[in-house]
Amino acid sequence: MKFKHALKCAMVALVVIAAAGCSPGAEAPSGDREPASVAQAPDAPPAPAAAPLAPTDGQSEEVVSAREREAKWLKDFPDVAKREGGVLTLFTGGKAVARFTDASSPWVFTGALKTRAPSGERIFFRVTEISTDEDGRTEAFEHWFDPAGQFIPSQDVLDQYPGGQFIPSNSIFGQNPDRTMIAAGDYESGDVGVEPHLSLMDWSGEPKLVYDFKSRCYPLKWISDDELEAACPYAYKSNPADGDEIIPARVVRTGPREWRLQQAGLPTRNMPKPPQTAPYDETVAAAEITSRPDDETRLSELGYERLKR
Repeated sequence: MKFKHALKCAMVALVVIAAAGCSPGAEAPSGDREPASVAQAPDAPPAPAAAPLAPTDGQSEEVVSAREREAKWLKDFPDVAKREGGVLTLFTGGKAVARFTDASSPWVFTGALKTRAPSGERIFFRVTEISTDEDGRTEAFEHWFDPAGQFIPSQDVLDQYPGGQFIPSNSIFGQNPDRTMIAAGDYESGDVGVEPHLSLMDWSGEPKLVYDFKSRCYPLKWISDDELEAACPYAYKSNPADGDEIIPARVVRTGPREWRLQQAGLPTRNMPKPPQTAPYDETVAAAEITSRPDDETRLSELGYERLKR
């Protein structure tokens, strides 16, 4: 089963790209960064008034499998997520910030991301909603929540990261050395209805910011906190066996809230139609990521609850 975030409630398939081989002609970065660590494990939350069903009681094989994978995440992050029966609780600094109660859709904890902020570390949560339609078909939708347990309406491109072990330094979903910025993108995401493009996100403070480029490029690796290597693919239509032509690009910070992407040149044998007359050269300013009440309302109807601290 493939995971995909559903901001717009549309059923889509997550594109899973492995770090070694997802980008033809592109160099994968080193994976020497350890998965994000977290603080001391908190005390268990109080039991709910009504005892929920056990995680696997009456569930489909897909849900049972997801619960088994979740067990690994809960073991890796014992101080940020706990499960008691059908209730999943998230914690920040030992305090419960959000609760997910299995209702019409089961919920599964699928990882955490640590960012660095002036005030200290910030933990973000990844939680999956598993939905089964009337025909018995199961889909999984990814959601992100901030340290206060609030839903984050992340950009579509943020969904394009590899599954399995969650390693923030991966080339398709990676943090800069200081862990204040997140680079996200996909080599080719046309099959999920999203044009390949690169986004940079700053979740280190409030408001959360996004730099969304229109250029058809994806991230390769961070050179420094303020410079990123990227690549721009061009599909070779006349002879697919020859593969795509990959043109390098450079993304640099040009101001306090401004980044610029510059492509090194144009493809030599694989021009799009109509022809592209100049390399990508795009400067974008930060846009604030704001929560949408309708999204939280819908998730609340499925068992999501923000907890007052």
